Amino acid sequence: MKRIVILLAAIPMLFLQSCDTERFIGFADLPERAATFIQTNFPSAEVISVVKDYDDLSYTYDVVLSDGTMIEFKRSGEWKDVDARTSKVPDAIVPADILNYVQTNYEGNYIVDISRDIRYDVELDNKRELVFALTGTYLGIDY
Repeated sequence: MKRIVILLAAIPMLFLQSCDTERFIGFADLPERAATFIQTNFPSAEVISVVKDYDDLSYTYDVVLSDGTMIEFKRSGEWKDVDARTSKVPDAIVPADILNYVQTNYEGNYIVDISRDIRYDVELDNKRELVFALTGTYLGIDY
């Protein structure tokens, strides 16, 4: 009886796990908006890999560039996260209010990672993590 209960409990987990898949695709298979974003903001970097990641009834695109930058795009092709690792995220993708705040309050530092969802999360080269509203208003330090 105990084995049957465990088996019945495991079946939904196996089904949910099987829904999570990743598949390598070509650059040409990215949404046009994502391809344009890469060509505009990272013109000298080559695309090393593109993965279409299916998760929870939706999907995202994970792109790795030759300079080490990793970019996650939403299904629409809109960027969700740009992780430049140790180099600077292009200023053109950072909202002006956020860029001004960092330049004013963290002079000499630069943004190495920026993500947006319900807010902007920004990581600086000194490992400081800052949080901003989608309007660009500074909310605080992320601990």
